[in-house]
Amino acid sequence: MINEVGVAEPPDRARNGAVSALAALQTGCAQLTSDRRSAEIGLGLAAFGFLFTVLGIMMFFDRGLLAMGNLLFLAGMTLTIGGSAFYLGGAVLVVVGWTIIGMLVEAYGFWLLFCEFLPSVLTYAKNIPGVGRALEVPWLRAQQQQQQQQQQQQQQQQQQQQKIA
Repeated sequence: MINEVGVAEPPDRARNGAVSALAALQTGCAQLTSDRRSAEIGLGLAAFGFLFTVLGIMMFFDRGLLAMGNLLFLAGMTLTIGGSAFYLGGAVLVVVGWTIIGMLVEAYGFWLLFCEFLPSVLTYAKNIPGVGRALEVPWLRAQQQQQQQQQQQQQQQQQQQQKIA
């Protein structure tokens, strides 16, 4: 006997709750797999978009390569984590013909998308042998210390506010 989800059920358990739970689990797994596949496709599109953008910059801001890179990267980011209005606006400006302004607007949109991940990326990059030494530049280290001090001050202020309340 086949139920409404399309799963074959044994005749003695036709309306058993365990079978319907199994069908729900199979449906949930199929949805999870499709989400993972769309994220993988999104990462691939984003990588090709990045490649086309770099090639467009290397070819002295070739409008065609930049437009193709923008569209691929935007599609990839939308499938992976969602989009940014500034990045989309910059892509439109590049397609229209305002290449340098469009690239600047896109860079701001890219920053908005990934600014939260930057500390994690820097922490990971410090463990790479050649890159770790390059990241130990004094001015970069001073900026990191300032950020840590600001975070500590914010935490202290929050703790004081919680004590008052």
